Amino acid sequence: MTPAVKPAVKPAVKFVGAVVLEAIASLLGMRVVSMTTVGVVAALCFTVMLTTGRNIAESDAVLANIDSVGTRILVVRAEAASGLDTRVLDRLAPLHGVEWVGALGPASDVTNAAIEGGTRVALRPAYGAGWRIMGVGRPADTPGSSRAFTNLRAKWLLGLSDGVGAVKDVQSQEIVDVVGSVMLPEYLDLIGPAVLVPERSRVDPRPVSVLIVVASTASQVEALTSTVSSLLAVDDSTKVTVTSGEQLAQLRERVGAQLGVFGQSFVLMVFVAGAVLVAMILSCLVMIRRKDFGRRRVLGASRRLVIGLLLVTVGLQAVAGSIVGSVVAVALLLIQGSPVPAPAFCVAVVVLALVTSISAGVIPALIASTREPLRELRVP
Repeated sequence: MTPAVKPAVKPAVKFVGAVVLEAIASLLGMRVVSMTTVGVVAALCFTVMLTTGRNIAESDAVLANIDSVGTRILVVRAEAASGLDTRVLDRLAPLHGVEWVGALGPASDVTNAAIEGGTRVALRPAYGAGWRIMGVGRPADTPGSSRAFTNLRAKWLLGLSDGVGAVKDVQSQEIVDVVGSVMLPEYLDLIGPAVLVPERSRVDPRPVSVLIVVASTASQVEALTSTVSSLLAVDDSTKVTVTSGEQLAQLRERVGAQLGVFGQSFVLMVFVAGAVLVAMILSCLVMIRRKDFGRRRVLGASRRLVIGLLLVTVGLQAVAGSIVGSVVAVALLLIQGSPVPAPAFCVAVVVLALVTSISAGVIPALIASTREPLRELRVP
């Protein structure tokens, strides 16, 4: 800091400190008015937290539930003669907006090798490194051998209570070792009860019957659907069906927009009403303390000091009221077991209450600063 700036900074700091101390003394001297203003701001924040805050928390839960049922999933189903093969994974994996991609080969029926004539379940080769994230481990190291993983539904249908054992291909009679079971995400329920055999990357392409692509966000599904369709490189597009959660994604956007508009309108209405009440209280305060402001002006107080004193006073009242109202509302929501707004929303409510209260206090503060000192002192 240069020497020329220091002399200008110190008086400003002293001025702000003096105004804050005087505002605190003013609050203590006008307890009834101060408690009234604090109560009004607390009631505003309490109302917003219990209505809009809870609605936003509930809407976030609703939107998360919509997401959980597959707004971001894109599924390509291909018939045997379509020509879709595992090379598509190399084309799709680098795409921006692709969070996960995996493929399944044609299914074959298997049964529990220890149960003659047991329930049949589909066995599918699984292609793509993303299956490891789901718990489907790497392929067997021994050439010619394979090991499989079942999802939970297939485990119970096959009678593999421990999740391990062996299954036998109904047609080829080949035995496949089952080394574990995995709980796949809900959006992969589309594959049904299945035994998954993770396959190594191969130079020679293998046929794909189901391709699953998960977008990073719901808003990218529409663009990603057209991109994926253009990169399939199939021989016969009529034998390929592409389905996605685009409709659910659009529903999500509409629901989020409607809830947001409703919440913004209600908050605006509540804080406008609060600003009017705060302005009325401060106007009454100015009228009650007009002789006090007149004395200050006679003793040399500037208009800037009077304005700053009133605005700092109402700012302190707003901070106290908003914190009290928000804390009480959050505690009540927790007791009721209701969704609690995010911390960012709580902070936004406190800041909005502070800005609204100070804005409402500008006009009364200007009125107080423009009164003639001698005239106010002559008022009985």
